[in-house]
Amino acid sequence: MPSITSSAPLGNHDVTATTTAGVSSPATFRVFPDIPVLAAGQTINGTLTTTDMPSAENPGAYGDLYQFTIPGNTTVTITVQSTAFDALLFALSSASGAVLASDNDSGGNGNARLTGKIGRAHV
Repeated sequence: MPSITSSAPLGNHDVTATTTAGVSSPATFRVFPDIPVLAAGQTINGTLTTTDMPSAENPGAYGDLYQFTIPGNTTVTITVQSTAFDALLFALSSASGAVLASDNDSGGNGNARLTGKIGRAHV
């Protein structure tokens, strides 16, 4: 697989590729930071700032990404808690970046929680 390097800032970017025959094809790509891998049962504590990755799913918000792989027949629960803001949680496909599942308030008190069979994903 070819390697692509970029000095583009994090987030979504629109590009248009044009062939020598003049045929154009627009596309959007997302530049991700290095994504830490989580182990089952691991707890992460952190803060969000304007230097974090802008959220494509919630414009004007920022987020941290984490990666994990869970066997397809395993049910997982992922919870995001905050006393500073209304937490949002998105599980993204590791292959396409498409939203597999999302939650806003299932964790109660403005916290987000997803429970289900997710497989390999970024959250």
